[in-house]
Amino acid sequence: MTGLVVFVEEASARVVAEVLAERLAPGKPVQVIPHEGKRDLRISFPRKIRAWRHPPQMRFIVLHDNDQADCRNLKASLAGLVPEQQRDRTIIRIVMQALEAWYLGDESALRMAGLITQR
Repeated sequence: MTGLVVFVEEASARVVAEVLAERLAPGKPVQVIPHEGKRDLRISFPRKIRAWRHPPQMRFIVLHDNDQADCRNLKASLAGLVPEQQRDRTIIRIVMQALEAWYLGDESALRMAGLITQR
């Protein structure tokens, strides 16, 4: 059975990814791994993908906030971190400015509440 591992930046993104996974693929094996921010995600996900052994057909998704970056450059940079032998089983997805804004739909309200910052 092929499973799915989703790498996210923080615990709040984990909650969103788990809810979406359950709605989009009920009963399918999905593991969401949160990190301690962008830096930790960038350092950690390539090692974890490289070391993954079971099941051998595992698929991976890396979710990364845009945070005002150039989406194409950011995606290319992250794709370059994926181990070559796993590139055909790994998808990089750039979430709009912040996952919370994408999920809730109101970036300006989140910014005013201090939940996301201007970069």
